[in-house]
Amino acid sequence: MTFFLYKRKGEKMLEKIKKNRSHRSFEQVNIPTEDLHRILTAVSYSASARNAQENRFMFTNSFKQCKQIFKQTKWAGAISWNPTEEGGPTAYILLCNPSEKPTAMSFVDMGIALQSMTLAAQDLGYSCCILGAYNKKEVEKIFGLPDGYFSFLLLAIGKATDTVEVVITHDLSVKYQREEENHHTVFKLPMEDVLLTNIDENN
Repeated sequence: MTFFLYKRKGEKMLEKIKKNRSHRSFEQVNIPTEDLHRILTAVSYSASARNAQENRFMFTNSFKQCKQIFKQTKWAGAISWNPTEEGGPTAYILLCNPSEKPTAMSFVDMGIALQSMTLAAQDLGYSCCILGAYNKKEVEKIFGLPDGYFSFLLLAIGKATDTVEVVITHDLSVKYQREEENHHTVFKLPMEDVLLTNIDENN
């Protein structure tokens, strides 16, 4: 009985991770500042290499600034499609570091922070997209990034209007794709394909 209880709990978390996809079309609704504070609080409780906590964050939920930032972004590197300004996000979080060349562990911390924030956002009913392709100088200027800091990633947040489906495949050459009716398909390798340990079914 205990085994099945833990199995259900594990599946519930896996389902949350499965639903934690990149969304690229959003409603034009305001995201309250207190919700962004909750999302950023997830970073405070997240792991950090050597507990250094070197990364810093800025956010905006200003419609004006979000539209300005949107014009400086590229959303889907593997396909030519890009969302329209009318379907852009209504909040952004900028990930920054005091070094122009952060350590590898600082980037690990950024990844952990992004996973924590996207899961927290999902729990609040929002969807996200992590962006690395943006005009850094212009976006930093819009945010008013203080001297001595450099940005590296941008997290877009909003109420998604698109749908995303995960399809398991053994074919690494398959890229994500955008279909009709605002639907996005992303292909993922199954657990067996990324596991280097031999699976012992008798153990």
